[in-house]
Amino acid sequence: MPREIAALAEIGAPQNLILVGAAVLPPAEGAWFNPETGRSIRENVVLTYTYVDPDKFETSLRRLREFVHRMGRQTRQGEVVVAFGRCHYKVRQYDRG
Repeated sequence: MPREIAALAEIGAPQNLILVGAAVLPPAEGAWFNPETGRSIRENVVLTYTYVDPDKFETSLRRLREFVHRMGRQTRQGEVVVAFGRCHYKVRQYDRG
């Protein structure tokens, strides 16, 4: 879980000032369908909930986007899901770092 803690520290770093709280849940079993193989893939997943300062959220979108793309690349994720309120955004193609 050190990678998740490092990620939270980066989002909450003083220069970002967007994070006001966070929780990293223990690994849980998850599954996803791989359309290339036609099979379900089971794996352990880590869910991270972060709570942001709404007044600073909009001005931090660029840095948040950079973070999500970098995290997806570095962890070789097929998809990173970011939820804001009732909206879920699936990021499947990452910017080059």
